Amino acid sequence: MKRTLYFLLFISVAINATAETVVLAKPKSEKDPRQVYILALLDSALNYGLTEKAYPVVYSEKVHSRARLKEVMREGRMVDVQGTATRPDWEEDLLTIRIPIYKGLLGYRVFLINKEKQPKFSAITKLEELKAMEAILGSQWSITPVWKSYGFHTITNVDYESLFKIIHFNRADYFPRGANEILQEYNKFHPAYTNLSIERDLAIYLPLPMYFFVTPHKPELAKHLETNLEKMIADGEFDRFFLKHFGPIIHQLKMNKRRTFFLKNPNLPKETPLHRKELWYSNKLHIKNAL
Repeated sequence: MKRTLYFLLFISVAINATAETVVLAKPKSEKDPRQVYILALLDSALNYGLTEKAYPVVYSEKVHSRARLKEVMREGRMVDVQGTATRPDWEEDLLTIRIPIYKGLLGYRVFLINKEKQPKFSAITKLEELKAMEAILGSQWSITPVWKSYGFHTITNVDYESLFKIIHFNRADYFPRGANEILQEYNKFHPAYTNLSIERDLAIYLPLPMYFFVTPHKPELAKHLETNLEKMIADGEFDRFFLKHFGPIIHQLKMNKRRTFFLKNPNLPKETPLHRKELWYSNKLHIKNAL
């Protein structure tokens, strides 16, 4: 019995000795729910198929702007991994795992509006009518230059929480959010900003993959993460994980009943895996071969 206990203790110590703590970027706001899914998927993927957790995931101690975050990751400091919408400079400077972690759901944009403005949005039937209204976006977000390139009337702000306040006080017309994030954000911010409302009739789609990016100083970590994500896809576990988190949201937002305007994303690198249909969320009722 003692030998068995010593053997189990030895195995436990050996596993803990080889465990590699992985540092994920800390969210900018404690009210930001977007990182919850990213953390859960990263933890599941890194430890997929293991009987003992060998890759515990923790948040970084500091919060960084998007530009600063890329630099500290490029230098191999403070942060190992971040899940974020792709940009050419990120794909150039970091190790990119080209598996859309939200299956492209981030590219479906639904709007937070001031509740008084629903009739104006319900009356919109043409893209030009929407372009004339004023959107608020994060100044460093991947979607912002695309939004501007299409001629949308756009203002920006660097502070995440301020974007919700701006809509609440009617200082912009709408705040386009990913279908994967809008309900969580509404539930978080509506108690403080009671004029917030989820627009009922419209959506915009453009391909906007969100990837895991890894510091170039840890290629083995990147390879392990990519290999396990591919295993999850092959086993059907990735889709199960996605639908567990977002199936009810897709249904609640009535995505297949919205008037959806389809745009191309001119900023996507040529390596974007648009040909791999299994990587993308698909609903034939409203995608209309957009990918």
